[in-house]
Amino acid sequence: MLPYQQQINYENTFPDFKLIDGPTVRQGRLQVKFRDRWRGVCSALTNWTAADTQVACKSMGYSDGAFYTWFRRNNDTYPFVMPVPGCRPTAKNLWDCQGFAKLDKIPLSENLCQGEDDIGLYCWGQPTFTGWAKHWKGLQIFNSPYHYVHLDPDMVSVARESNSRLEFLDIRYAGYDGYVIT
Repeated sequence: MLPYQQQINYENTFPDFKLIDGPTVRQGRLQVKFRDRWRGVCSALTNWTAADTQVACKSMGYSDGAFYTWFRRNNDTYPFVMPVPGCRPTAKNLWDCQGFAKLDKIPLSENLCQGEDDIGLYCWGQPTFTGWAKHWKGLQIFNSPYHYVHLDPDMVSVARESNSRLEFLDIRYAGYDGYVIT
């Protein structure tokens, strides 16, 4: 049996926090799954402390982390306003922090984050979440109709581009990790 023909069963549990829109799975915009929807975490100014960012990375299974950058608000996400998480360095998860303690008091509205950006994090350390080693990069579609596209403005170099489109699906464990275990 060829490797691509094997049926692999991965555990379907994922953390309630993830990073998106970054160059690797360790860097990006922080999102929280709250009330069955992924929401970008926006915050006023720089109210997140080093303890808050470290605990956020621990929530995703990494051992440590820090502030990365601010991301401009996306119109396609519902914001989760968290101005002051109030984490203690010993917290294991953002849900254990003072700012996340009263879930019914967390404001949710598209207009609340106007003028505020989403927080971006950079996490490091060997991941501990289920399936971290299963991250993969790239998707290849076989036997699909295709057309040629130019790769440069001079129209010298061309490549095949698939006519197939993937819509409305979740691809789990996708993204480049780049982490090397020695």
